[in-house]
Amino acid sequence: MTDILVCIFLLILLTGSIYDLKSFEIPNYVALFATCLFFPVALSEHMSLPEILLHISAGGVVLLAGFVLYSFNFIGAGDVKMLAASSIWFGFAELPIFLCAVAIGGGFLALLLIIFRRVTLPTAWARVGWIQNLYKERGIPYGVAISAGAILSYPQLFSSQV
Repeated sequence: MTDILVCIFLLILLTGSIYDLKSFEIPNYVALFATCLFFPVALSEHMSLPEILLHISAGGVVLLAGFVLYSFNFIGAGDVKMLAASSIWFGFAELPIFLCAVAIGGGFLALLLIIFRRVTLPTAWARVGWIQNLYKERGIPYGVAISAGAILSYPQLFSSQV
């Protein structure tokens, strides 16, 4: 059962990354569903209340740090919420691995976007609204990196308690 819920969690993150890629926005329900889905997994894994609270605290710390980054316009609000919701799943023990994977994914994504935005957009692609938006926008749809980081850290979800 836990494996299925973890896969649903990853699919929720992928949904958020697709929205982010197409519109540079992540719907609030992505973070909400990802957070809520953690609790049945924690209960099915027989986590104690202190362990659950530590996982929630990890998400809270990431949310607070993300709020600071958001206030300086370094990251979007949807990205902050999605990253915090994902951090709950990893907890403090696996958080460094997850955040490193997100950072690597974000760096790779930024490099791809730099290359993509420097070449001439083919005419057929220019007709596709979201590709044209991705080409013209100067931001980075960081939800893609968050999803990639979670997928890269995916084995950690099964090898640790959650």
